[in-house]
Amino acid sequence: MISRRQIEWAKNVLAEEQNNVIKDPGGRLSVALAYPNRYYIGMSNLGFQTIYTLLNDREDTLCERVFLPDIPLSAQETLVSLERQRPICEFEILAFSVSYENDYLNILKILDLAGISLRAEDRTDNDPLVIIGGVCASFNCEPLAHFADCFLVGEGEVTVPEFINQYLAWQGKGSREELLLNLAGRSHFYVPRFYHMEYYSNGTLARIIPDKNVSSHISRARVSNLNAYETTTRVVTSNTEFGNMFLIEIGRGCPRRCRFCLMTELYKPFRIRSLEAILPAIRRGLLYKDTIGLISASPTDHPQILQICSTILAEGGKISVSSLRAESITEEFLSYLTVSGHKTITLAPEAGSERLRKYLGKNMTDEVIFDKVQQIIAGGIHNLKFYFMIGLPSETDADIGAIESLVKRIKHVMLQTARRKAFLGKITVSINCFVPKPLSLFERCPMDQVSVLQAKLKFLIRRLKSIANVQVIHDVPKWAFIQGILARGDRKVGELLHQVYKAGGNWKSVFRTINLNPEFYALRSRDETELLPWDLFLSNG
Repeated sequence: MISRRQIEWAKNVLAEEQNNVIKDPGGRLSVALAYPNRYYIGMSNLGFQTIYTLLNDREDTLCERVFLPDIPLSAQETLVSLERQRPICEFEILAFSVSYENDYLNILKILDLAGISLRAEDRTDNDPLVIIGGVCASFNCEPLAHFADCFLVGEGEVTVPEFINQYLAWQGKGSREELLLNLAGRSHFYVPRFYHMEYYSNGTLARIIPDKNVSSHISRARVSNLNAYETTTRVVTSNTEFGNMFLIEIGRGCPRRCRFCLMTELYKPFRIRSLEAILPAIRRGLLYKDTIGLISASPTDHPQILQICSTILAEGGKISVSSLRAESITEEFLSYLTVSGHKTITLAPEAGSERLRKYLGKNMTDEVIFDKVQQIIAGGIHNLKFYFMIGLPSETDADIGAIESLVKRIKHVMLQTARRKAFLGKITVSINCFVPKPLSLFERCPMDQVSVLQAKLKFLIRRLKSIANVQVIHDVPKWAFIQGILARGDRKVGELLHQVYKAGGNWKSVFRTINLNPEFYALRSRDETELLPWDLFLSNG
């Protein structure tokens, strides 16, 4: 049953959008593109918007969006697409774009609401083919292996057109098994049913055994020339996290090598879009919004960043950026942000002590931080936000205490500088738990126990909240622990996911009853000889 509430919600959402695509379905391949979270979150994701446009730019393909519903559905109601309110089970392909591990349960919920069997092995040829792409599919597919027919590994600009071409060439000419076998013989597609995991008695992975005629290794697809593609806001709406701006990706990957981060390996080599390639998107974006959000792991590492900023201002726009690297901030760059009305600058020291920052690969001294704080405040931007992590490898109590000391000294520098401006801004301290990620240099490191993270967090909150004009925000250690399980989990973790979904999301209850030790995945150190679930995947190619 399709409820009137869903139809009304969809029509209200569509009425507030610009540039959505509603096609006549006649003769076209139908793809339901799902983001496993709510509309507000999904439409903030540039990758999701890019794939939506990539598919709809094809004359032979129709793509409609799907989100976790904003309204509760009864057991009798079926989930429908946004554009034409069509039941998801009627599409030929259901494609998930997955960016965050903590959205994995939402994948199962969308399948369930759509009336599609959760496990790939239980589906028939009458069900949509379920594929998964996005960031998570490119670093470790195994926790989701039971639920996907195929993973698209790497950057969607490469994998999606190849997948659609292969699907159309197969359509009506063979069994679904033949289609999947053909895909499994190609570089950027992972079909879990053709790969078998063998384990040692201690639970570690012994071997990954591919069937005959499938790839023994899968490479991540990579766009060789970013200028050939646009990654920008496509569907314009105010109902997103960045609803007041038009987003443009100016670079992909990162030239740095922070030990905790997977970005360098996942998106290597670091690539940029030239000003000439970005300019048409800037002009188009300013037709919709007066602010251009520049998206990159480190905007100031773009060699033309000053020209890009001056061009946006010359075109009558304003600039917005996310987190910046303190050491690469210049007075000229700050002046562009000040003119644009920037109220807050975000920096990410990650650790309180110079020793730990150096170990992490963030060679940012205290003096550099203080110098840039002074420069930022003197330049007219009065509010600062700082990202820190707790539970890092080699971390000591002294490193935790150093966060408080650093914030106090930053506050002192702000006071000294702000007195000349007669305006004192606010410091926001964001504290996040370290979660070891595949492909990072810390991929084999253990996490801290939840109780240890809670104690560190409690200490910092108590000490930092006693400092005037300092606000503390933080993540929740128990959810970081679950993220740690999912990030480095193997195929057995898929069974855990399935049980948690059936238990209504009650992780604690399932941990008590399932024959699986969650600490084995999150808290255990892996030695250099251990085979990892993502070792099947090669570097970009």
